[in-house]
Amino acid sequence: MVSACLIGIPCAYDGKPRISKTLYEKLLDYEAIVAVCPEVLEGLGIPREKSELSGGDGTEVLNGKAKSIDGNGRDVTKVYIEGALRTLDIVKRARASTAFLREGSPSCGVKEIYDGTFSGRIREGKGIFSALLEKEGISLNGVKGF
Repeated sequence: MVSACLIGIPCAYDGKPRISKTLYEKLLDYEAIVAVCPEVLEGLGIPREKSELSGGDGTEVLNGKAKSIDGNGRDVTKVYIEGALRTLDIVKRARASTAFLREGSPSCGVKEIYDGTFSGRIREGKGIFSALLEKEGISLNGVKGF
């Protein structure tokens, strides 16, 4: 499984891809690739308002202790959780065991997410979808896309 933006699909919040050329070589080792974007699968548009996690990371969001807030200050936590759950269903049906996910994303960050202040600062933490995948035992690989 791979974040769709990393393979050239223009689905990031700003409508641009976050291509990782080094990822292409790694993907050659796999028989099949499932490209997903939890935010788009839940119906958020392209482009859409940027969101960041506030009060914790994806694990805390799933435990009800943190939120996903968009750049206008709206709480979009429910939408992000529903998108992550919908995408998890696809991952399970595809029997994916490994995920390559875009670092920094409030959904897909594996080790890094933005700090919730919309200042461009990164902090340690997982996105909501990454936290769900980790609970399911899926191997997570963070990829920086440009």
